Amino acid sequence: MSDPSGATDALIRKCSWGFHPCPTVLPDVHQGSCPIFKQSEICAAALLDQCKSDSDCILSNKCCFDGCYMVCCDSVVDNTCTVTGYKDYYCLDTATAEATATTTNSADTSILPGDDCWYRCQQNSLCSYDPDTTKCDRDEEYYKCVADCEANPDPTPVDPICGRKTSCDCLAETENKCGWCQVKAYTSSDDGTSTDLYVWGYCASPFGANKCSATYSSNGNEGSWCTVAPTECIDDYSVDPAIKDTSSFFSEQYEKYKQYFNDINTGKLTETAVQKVVDTCKEGCDFTIKTILPAVANSDGTTGSVSCIVEVHTCDKTLEDIGKCILKGFSSTAGIPESSFKDCTLKPYTVSAGTSLKRATASGTYLQSATVDAATTDNNTNENSAGTLAPIWMMLCAIFLFFRM
Repeated sequence: MSDPSGATDALIRKCSWGFHPCPTVLPDVHQGSCPIFKQSEICAAALLDQCKSDSDCILSNKCCFDGCYMVCCDSVVDNTCTVTGYKDYYCLDTATAEATATTTNSADTSILPGDDCWYRCQQNSLCSYDPDTTKCDRDEEYYKCVADCEANPDPTPVDPICGRKTSCDCLAETENKCGWCQVKAYTSSDDGTSTDLYVWGYCASPFGANKCSATYSSNGNEGSWCTVAPTECIDDYSVDPAIKDTSSFFSEQYEKYKQYFNDINTGKLTETAVQKVVDTCKEGCDFTIKTILPAVANSDGTTGSVSCIVEVHTCDKTLEDIGKCILKGFSSTAGIPESSFKDCTLKPYTVSAGTSLKRATASGTYLQSATVDAATTDNNTNENSAGTLAPIWMMLCAIFLFFRM
């Protein structure tokens, strides 16, 4: 398509006034996030949802769950609130956070909750403006979660309403209005000279804080909220691991691997379970498994990959040491030998385009990934078995020769 003004195709491929139909586009995500709502105990049965996505609301509004229905409401610009401090413990307005950065960022675990239960409460919450108190605060669910942790510091993980699912399984669940949050992030390239796009997603509930589209600084993910299932969900030939669980790709002889990958993709394996093992080998480092990402099995029936997002707080070891410790966590929780895990890498990770991924120290957020090779373990097992049988055969031969003499 030519343009007399010399504009490029990228500039002129837009909807404009005229009799030209506009293409189908993804729902808009308006700036800011939903305000903190108080959970309503009684909902008017006669009312209906006002919206399905931000595109159904005016530009200054967002489509939010108010405790009963999806409604258009004034958006809260999240850059007024931010999480800061050790393990993002504090929820403060930006001005206060900047003024107290020296003291709040101190990793003084003696004055801050240090157990994993509390940390998961914080990770599932959003730092946002509360109009009732005119302060930055976390939502009600956060305080309920913390109270449960105080009553039972090591609780049995509760399966969330929407849970960890593939996008197809997530959007097939209509009763709880689950939605898919698509996150666009960036990692450093293998040679460290550029950034690579990395896209992942998770199944989320509209109840509570809107972490999906909220800014990263307020503990959000800066993602896009989707409620329409991909067309590949009804295609029996589609094997996209971002859409469907591929754990069944493992051959029958590798049932343990198949089950482990399925446990990851269905949420049966939790970050807390892996973190407990990691805590036993991370001496000299303080880091946390933030999110276990979907495990991907390959069509060859023997290999796959596991990955997670890791937050390194302080560390005097190398990234290789951190990677080995994380793999020990995966290996131990799976009952799979560490020799099955290959090519472990940790790459700097961010959701903000243009952000420098250079690290002066090990501190920061990383994307960890490793290849899993079931056949390697099988070979090692055979080799070990042969090694164990060799002395037995030698002993039998020696006894036979003794009696022949």
